[in-house]
Amino acid sequence: MSTPAANVAEAIATELATNSTLANAIADALIDRIATEPHVADALAGRIAQRLTASPNVAELVTAAELATRFGVTRAYVYDNATELGAIRLGDGPRARLRFDPAIAHARLADLQPAVASAADGHGGDQASRTQRRKRPQASPKPGSVLTVRGTRPGGHDR
Repeated sequence: MSTPAANVAEAIATELATNSTLANAIADALIDRIATEPHVADALAGRIAQRLTASPNVAELVTAAELATRFGVTRAYVYDNATELGAIRLGDGPRARLRFDPAIAHARLADLQPAVASAADGHGGDQASRTQRRKRPQASPKPGSVLTVRGTRPGGHDR
């Protein structure tokens, strides 16, 4: 539900976007008022700060790889839990890039996996508490065994 004030603000914003002369006149009037009445500058600065802190700063958003590194999880884990970690989609296509606000992701990660979140804080950094993929040991061929090559039959003939 929109309020009358929101409707007026939207109408003014639309008009200012299409009429640069009006926008410049309002900006000049506002600058003159700020210069003569310091409390107006303080009120305006407070409103601007409030507006900026209400939405995430794009400079603070990180990629899935950066988030995975920060929290000691795999990138696949971040993508698998993107919704739960508060992913922000950049674009609306099927392969839109994802960005994450680290503070929001950390809070949500604490709900998903408390051990991983505490390791990201630096409080529970033991190796067992982190989600890491173990490497499979490489099996060496036995001495004297014959290695088969895919796509060929014994005797050197292709399938």
